[in-house]
Amino acid sequence: MPTPEELSRQHPLDEWLGDFDYWVSRGAIGSIDVLPVVAYFHKKYAENPLCAKMSETFWNSLQLLDVLLPDLFAAGLVKKEANGSASFPTPFKCAFYRAIFSWPESGWRENIDVALLSRAIGEQ
Repeated sequence: MPTPEELSRQHPLDEWLGDFDYWVSRGAIGSIDVLPVVAYFHKKYAENPLCAKMSETFWNSLQLLDVLLPDLFAAGLVKKEANGSASFPTPFKCAFYRAIFSWPESGWRENIDVALLSRAIGEQ
């Protein structure tokens, strides 16, 4: 896994957590459209030369999370609220952050799964 220093160059954890909370609070992850995400990143991180890559990586991470969500509910890593929304505990969010910055996006679906996230949460 990359070091925290390497991760912070991509999208620092504290900023990523704020961005994650903002977007998951807006409704079902699968219903979030890419264009508002891109606009949000280009406004918030306009001075960052990695802005476009950050928005692409973030969008793709939301798509991966949407695919994993049923299994995450079943494993108890993410809580399903009465209204059907997901509640993401901080240890899960930190584990997911580390996971998505540990592999190139092309390897996410093969490498990031419930078992990996569960182990990562246990190692925190």
